[in-house]
Amino acid sequence: IAWSGDVSDSQKDILADPQTAGGLLIAVDVGKAKDIVLKLNNRGVSAAVIGSIVKRSDKYITVEGF
Repeated sequence: IAWSGDVSDSQKDILADPQTAGGLLIAVDVGKAKDIVLKLNNRGVSAAVIGSIVKRSDKYITVEGF
């Protein structure tokens, strides 16, 4: 993992902990993401856009500060 930006050690621990990194991940077209999140939220499902797929670099995963 390549950490960029201001990612604290505690944030790194949370993001890498399998107990908190679980859940259902859905990959959808960027143009449909907001609509799908809204529909899920309206049905009581907690959903949010958490990232995007970008061209591969020399690192497998890059986490930017949030």
